[in-house]
Amino acid sequence: MKRLDRKIILILLNFVLVSFSVSASVTHNEFKSLVESFHIEFDKEVSSQNETFLINQDFNSGNDLSFYWDMDIIRTSYSASIDTKSNKKTHIIYFFGGYGRLKYMTLDSVIMSLCHELGHGLSNGIQKDSSYGEPTASVEGEADYFAANKCFKRMIKYVPSQQKDRSDIFSKNYVKKCLNNNEENTKEFCVRSYNELLVEQQFFADSIVNPDNAKVVSFSSPDESEVLRTNTSPDYYPVPQCRFDTMINGYLNEDRPKCWYKK
Repeated sequence: MKRLDRKIILILLNFVLVSFSVSASVTHNEFKSLVESFHIEFDKEVSSQNETFLINQDFNSGNDLSFYWDMDIIRTSYSASIDTKSNKKTHIIYFFGGYGRLKYMTLDSVIMSLCHELGHGLSNGIQKDSSYGEPTASVEGEADYFAANKCFKRMIKYVPSQQKDRSDIFSKNYVKKCLNNNEENTKEFCVRSYNELLVEQQFFADSIVNPDNAKVVSFSSPDESEVLRTNTSPDYYPVPQCRFDTMINGYLNEDRPKCWYKK
C-alpha cells in the first residue's frame, strides 16, 4: 500500500476515535488532524510552484500554534509573505478557535472555511488590489467559488461522513441537480455539500457573529443583481446572499454569479 494511502487511513481513524458529532462544535484535535490532511493533499502541488502554506503553524518549525485555537475570536484570515532571497511564497492562514466552537460548526464547514482561505492564494482568479505592498490575493467571491468548486471535493475523503439524506424538497432538488451537472459528483459529495450549505445559512443569520449584518440567505431567492465590474478593493465582500449563491454555484459546477463577477 502506498504511503499516502496509509496516511489517509490513519487520519480517518483519528477522526473516528475522537467521536465527533456532525451537529456539534469541532475540537482542537480534530482541527489539527484536518490541517495535516490539507498538507497531505496540497503540499506537493504548492511546493511545485515554489510555495508553501501554514495553518495556525509556526513560520519556522511548522509546529501548531495552539494559542490561536484558544482564542474565542470568530474569524479566519489569509495573508502571504515572499522571501526576498529565495522568492518563495508562503500562504499564511489563521483559524481562530471561537469559529470552530460555534455550536453548529461541523468538520465539513471547517474544511470549507480553510478551503476559502487557501483559495485566496491558490485559485489564480481575479486579484484584489495590493495594499501596503503586500502580495495580492484572490477576491472574496473567487475564494468562495474555489472552495466549493475545487477544494471541498478534494478534502472530504479525509473525514468520514456521518450525514444522511434529508427529505425536504430543497435537498432533493439540490442533490438531483448536483448529480446531473457533473458526472464526477458522487451522491456523498452532493449530500455533504448541501448539509454544509445549511451551516453557512446559520452562520450568515447568526446575529452574535454578524451583529451588524446578520442576513437570512435562501436557496430559492438568489441575488439577481449584476455588477458592471468585479470589485477588487481589498476590503470588499459581496453581500451574504451573493456569497451563498457563489457557494451553491461552485458546488453545482455552475458559473460564478453576476452579483460579484464580471468577465
